[in-house]
Amino acid sequence: MPTIRRSVYVGLGGTGIKAIANAKKMYEDIFGEGNIPPQIAFVAIDFDKAIVNDQKLPTRIDDDFITLPSGVNPHHTYVNMASRGMYQWLFPKNADYLPDSIEDGAAQVRTTGRLLTELIMANIVPKIDQAMQSVTNLAAGAEGYNVSEDSRVDVHVAMSLAGGTGCGSFINIAQLIKEKYGSKITLYGYGVLYSVFRAMDPGTLETPRVRLNTYSAILDLDYLQTASTTNPISFTVAGQTKTIIAPLYDNFYLVDNRTENGEAVDNVNVLCQALGTCMYLSGGELGDAVRSVLCNV
Repeated sequence: MPTIRRSVYVGLGGTGIKAIANAKKMYEDIFGEGNIPPQIAFVAIDFDKAIVNDQKLPTRIDDDFITLPSGVNPHHTYVNMASRGMYQWLFPKNADYLPDSIEDGAAQVRTTGRLLTELIMANIVPKIDQAMQSVTNLAAGAEGYNVSEDSRVDVHVAMSLAGGTGCGSFINIAQLIKEKYGSKITLYGYGVLYSVFRAMDPGTLETPRVRLNTYSAILDLDYLQTASTTNPISFTVAGQTKTIIAPLYDNFYLVDNRTENGEAVDNVNVLCQALGTCMYLSGGELGDAVRSVLCNV
């Protein structure tokens, strides 16, 4: 009888959603479609609704997808709120890339991804709350599996650090989850680096910003992970100043496209399959081994 750990899988952007969809499919293969244990939940966050109907996804994620508010014009909202002193972190030139519709996406601009995330926090919070309530309400498992006695919830957040949505939202989402649930969770991040996207587009015609996005994201992450009681770090989220006194992520894994034999993975879908497998295994008896910083899985 398998043992499962209470786990919430959050996918940010297309890459993150593909990764958690692969993990979800593995649960379905074991427990049956529509019969995944309630101690396992999924949340998909993106600004492109087309991902919901992507035929290349291994399973459906429409029930896991957040609702995007209609009628929101990010560009107009920024101009209006910036005049009141908000969003000072957004480079003025980057405002030119802001879309007129929230569903137009972040277009590989990480500051756009961050702004869009802040604009829909009211939609993200209840979706994550719903997932957390699902995995914690039932203490006992149904016939066919055991539930880990550990009451903490493992929250796995997958994203690309190279694009717009995942790269722009992974700090805000982590801060939101950590602030709300604190010691009740262990937060794991999985950031896909730019290398696989350049392998798919060596001419950089479709991926002009992936390298700089990744570099900037890692700099931010490295800085925020140094937070402590003796080194508090403050930053602004949705117009409010947040101060952290501990790293946002308990563990963060950088995912490149090279195998241990030096072979290159040249398609992000293949990489998402591997990442989904690791996250799935983390939700079971092998969880401690897979999450170990010394593990080569």
